Amino acid sequence: MRVLEDPTSGDFGTIDWTALGRACRELLLRLEDPKIDGTDLGPGFDDGGDLYIQGAGRTGHNVSSKSEPWRRGYHYCLMSAARVAENREGWVRDISRDILFPPGAVIGPSNPRPSPMPYGAPAAPLEENCEPAFELPQSYYMKILTTQGFDSHQRIEAALACADWFDFKGLASDAENMNDLALEIAVSALPLSVHEVVHTRTGVINEGCDCITPNILLATTSLATHHARNGNLSAALPIFLSILRAQRKLRPSTFMVPEDGPKEKRENVSMFSSLRSFFDVLKESEYPALSTSGDQPATRTAKMICEESAIMTHIGEVLFASSATTSRSFSPFQSSNHSFLSFLNTDNRTFSARELGLSWTRSAVSQAEETLLSLSSSASSNTVTSREDEIQTRASCTECLHASMENWQKMVSKLQEAENLERMKYQDSQYKRSGWFWGPLSPIRRSLAEERWKQEEKLVQERAEEIKKLIRIEGYARPGQSGWILFQ
Repeated sequence: MRVLEDPTSGDFGTIDWTALGRACRELLLRLEDPKIDGTDLGPGFDDGGDLYIQGAGRTGHNVSSKSEPWRRGYHYCLMSAARVAENREGWVRDISRDILFPPGAVIGPSNPRPSPMPYGAPAAPLEENCEPAFELPQSYYMKILTTQGFDSHQRIEAALACADWFDFKGLASDAENMNDLALEIAVSALPLSVHEVVHTRTGVINEGCDCITPNILLATTSLATHHARNGNLSAALPIFLSILRAQRKLRPSTFMVPEDGPKEKRENVSMFSSLRSFFDVLKESEYPALSTSGDQPATRTAKMICEESAIMTHIGEVLFASSATTSRSFSPFQSSNHSFLSFLNTDNRTFSARELGLSWTRSAVSQAEETLLSLSSSASSNTVTSREDEIQTRASCTECLHASMENWQKMVSKLQEAENLERMKYQDSQYKRSGWFWGPLSPIRRSLAEERWKQEEKLVQERAEEIKKLIRIEGYARPGQSGWILFQ
């Protein structure tokens, strides 16, 4: 199934969602069949039965008696089925031939002008022979949320994926409810002695709390992203800032990457070790190590430092975008949250919102680039838990670097456009009288501003070329997905 989800495995570099959907359906039927792999599956509720929720499908089972690898595979299959349902929304299955078709190809009263089928494809289906090919995406997510036996991270992953789907469909209220549910799951997994980690009304992580888990950081980041996408910048910015503040106070990681040994020893390989390596290849590969539930206190790993860069990118986006709704001197916390003022502007000088956003984005690029370079050196060996984690960190950091660099370029472009508009205003005679020598639109100020953004553009182009070389060396040339909340 993982092979089917790899875009590079297809003929056209895309995922064959139809084939993946068939694989998910067959695997789910097998996993839930009590005569095959579904033995010892219990009912989801104590009354011995399941429950059908209108618009969300049936509730889940009790999988507590199953092994951890089984539960992990079952969760992965449900999540894959949900992604298929998102990408094949509205598709139907011709029950007479067991073939899937897009909704526009159905012949029937509900579709008076069906789309013609491509040459060589099966004939278009009749509406009376069709049924929905997949359930609604939220039905799979709700099945995970109501299944007993999944850990906190698995349930949070389903809740946040459902929130993203609702955001995509324009259901902002439902998306916020799912984000709140994910945050509630993360907080409820904390020890009973821990109180007031997150402000329940705003989602802001309280200052001075030592029990910050990866699940809390994940849930609060998703909530802030949801607010930013829906234009609620005043709610998103405090959450992003509190996340960054909490990340920078985490304890350093104590894990070490296992070394393969000095190069001199690796070169002197005996015949017996070669034979042992040959037979090791013939052995069945071990199942991947257990994944963490996300309920343990987070540590400052290389991946966490890269996530800080992503948060800084989001903060820069919010600040830059908020310039359209705030005054020239940007201060988003004049009435509340005064503790963020010094954290937001470390120089304690008056900047416009766009200048602050540009500064944060520039810092995000530098930190992401530095983190990616450090992963290639031995200095980062104490911040990566395993080789697999190092690969994931490299990919995540590369995507973050790509996204922050894209934002930086777009910000400079927008600032240059604004400067051109100011120059056009100065050419109007009514603005020339507003201060010839040092007024807001004087020639001296215009010349200085124009030269500043020319230098900034030159710097962006130089950094972009350096980063392209770095990304090409790392082997991750795909566009980043961790940024671009507001610049899409």
